[in-house]
Amino acid sequence: MSRYIFSSFLLLSLFSINAFTAETCYPDGEIQFICGPINPEDLYQIPGTPWVIASGRVSDVDGPIYAVNIGDYSHRIIFP
Repeated sequence: MSRYIFSSFLLLSLFSINAFTAETCYPDGEIQFICGPINPEDLYQIPGTPWVIASGRVSDVDGPIYAVNIGDYSHRIIFP
């Protein structure tokens, strides 16, 4: 139940935040990179959507949490 509430909250918050435009990152063969998020780790794909949640980390401090659209390669900072 808490996962459903979190997913609902997350999807609603995505509509209220402007997306960063996809930066130009060149693929390496069949691998497409998404530029912008800093040190993304702990990836979670939201089922049935093109969105992946990624936590960022900068040195020893907590970084932002990103929503990454794997369809158009854009990303949004959703926390903080």
